[in-house]
Amino acid sequence: MKTIKYHIIAIILCCSSTGYSQNNDLVAMEIFLDREFLKELSIDAKFISSIEYAPYGLILLASDNQFYFLGIGGLIPVFEYGTGINNIESFALTPDTNLVVVSGNALYELGSEDPFSKVRDIPGNNMGITAKYGNIYIYDRIRENNKSVYSIYQLSGAGEITTLATSPNPVSSVFEQPDKLIFSSKNQLFTVDIKSKQTSQILSLPQEVDIISIAGNAVNQSFYFSTANAIYQIKDGKFELITEDFGGILMCDNEGLFVFAPENQLIVRLRNNLLYPVADNGGTQNTTNAQGCNFNQTAKRHWDRAEALRKSARKAEDYYDVAKEYETAATYAPNCPNIYYNLALCYELLCSFNSENCDIAIDNYRKHLELNTNADDRRVVQNKINSIERKKEFTVDKINEKGINAFNEKNYTQAIEYFKQIIRINPNFAAAYYNIGRSYDELSYSDYYRTVNDYYRTLAIVYFKKTIDIDPNHALAYLMLGHKTYDIDMALNYHRKYVSFYDSNNAMEYYNAGTSRFRIGTLAIAYLERAISIYPDFAEAYASIGYIYYMHLAGNYTQSKIDNSNIWEVPKVYEAIASYERAAHIASKDKRNKEFCGIMYNRIGLIYLEHFKDTQSARYYFQKAAKLGNKSARYNKRGLR
Repeated sequence: MKTIKYHIIAIILCCSSTGYSQNNDLVAMEIFLDREFLKELSIDAKFISSIEYAPYGLILLASDNQFYFLGIGGLIPVFEYGTGINNIESFALTPDTNLVVVSGNALYELGSEDPFSKVRDIPGNNMGITAKYGNIYIYDRIRENNKSVYSIYQLSGAGEITTLATSPNPVSSVFEQPDKLIFSSKNQLFTVDIKSKQTSQILSLPQEVDIISIAGNAVNQSFYFSTANAIYQIKDGKFELITEDFGGILMCDNEGLFVFAPENQLIVRLRNNLLYPVADNGGTQNTTNAQGCNFNQTAKRHWDRAEALRKSARKAEDYYDVAKEYETAATYAPNCPNIYYNLALCYELLCSFNSENCDIAIDNYRKHLELNTNADDRRVVQNKINSIERKKEFTVDKINEKGINAFNEKNYTQAIEYFKQIIRINPNFAAAYYNIGRSYDELSYSDYYRTVNDYYRTLAIVYFKKTIDIDPNHALAYLMLGHKTYDIDMALNYHRKYVSFYDSNNAMEYYNAGTSRFRIGTLAIAYLERAISIYPDFAEAYASIGYIYYMHLAGNYTQSKIDNSNIWEVPKVYEAIASYERAAHIASKDKRNKEFCGIMYNRIGLIYLEHFKDTQSARYYFQKAAKLGNKSARYNKRGLR
């Protein structure tokens, strides 16, 4: 507490008597979002002036009616905001990652399902919001006629709204610390103690220069503020200029300072030796980047490669390449803590994809602390380790496991939600699209209404096609498209593609292709006969051929959307019987196949009964099936006169 007070006093003296110094180090700028990138993604969004750092290294943005995650995979729309609610005006993420939104004169919260639910009314319209340490603060940020007092309010969990500070001008930005707030109002910076509500002025710029944003970072114990055209840092009693090229909405992470200019659709991250140590790409100050480490030429070369790759990274695979270069650098400079820190950052970014990456990130952060015992950021790094430990339960592999379990338990709707969570994290995870397709496919058999079933079937096809768009070698997606597609030529192409992925002598793959096309009789039988030619004792393939003939015999193809050339003019009665007989004969060689044989004999009995009206032959096969434990055959036998 005394240290903070000392800093504030020092800042006042520095600004009032000695002015500020300018940092002359070259500022490195990484572009995270610009108009060209949005054009590539075919997104035309007018962003509001709120930005938050979200889990898994994602940045949360919003237009007036849509939220977006910026990160690996590009800019992804998320959280349908819901209809009948005013525009998104500002938002914040709480420490437990709850999303709270200001819209009109009300506060909303994202629950487990869309849309957002209203939490409470608030004193004004279009208010700003922050919620860094568990409390929620809202503030008047819009100038209104006949209004002379603008306030910052604290919202309690009990529903109380308490005025914390006031100003004669709108509050443009609030930066929250555990025991105080730093806020800007027009050209001035203030601090207010949360408990005592005492307000003190930190500094004042020229009257015509407005402060538009404040941010801070625990790593280097400093905070920053921005005007429309410049960005400044305050640290250890020093007031320094970062850049006078531009300004914007500020946000810190552990690698630099983000600057967000919503009107220009631009997000950049700034780094220099004042903000954070950075590499000198000219090669003259590499040890500064490595916090005093002695790099040999080989270590430096791999470090520089890693830095270059990191700046150009756009998707997950790129960060594996970055990590590989850092790992190689570490073999030549094994005692350099900053290498392990940067390596940990890479795997932390990849942590959402699988828990193994989380473990690698943790190991490297610990190595960083082990080598850098006097690190100023020790507490921050330990917090990152703790945060990653919590994330491990929400990685793609863990969520995928939950989705598969839900699918196996026939909870297909829940499975779809899990798999969609994966897509929000990694839009290029082909298996998630395939699993969503499989879930919709199962739902297409669950309703008596044809329109509902067709709806689910259509969704399944959409997701199977998306699967092969991402992964053209996803064999099972081609199999399912062949199964779900009514157009016979397209179905044939999908099946040929599926079979092409496997050994031409793999009977099981031809069997899979054949059994997925029961409604395309001749095509299915061609695949099944190919399977039998490879494996002559393939009982299941004979059974499937018999089933196709039997289904045609029973008239179950009459409403099928298939080519009429695949309907036999004369029912294949004897072919069906012969196929079932052959399947039962092969299966009877193993006593464990009693149930299978019983099904075959029961089906033969039904053909004799329904097609030939031959009750004697039907009874014979029903008896054979009943002896093998087939309950349907026992019932059928009792029904004979």
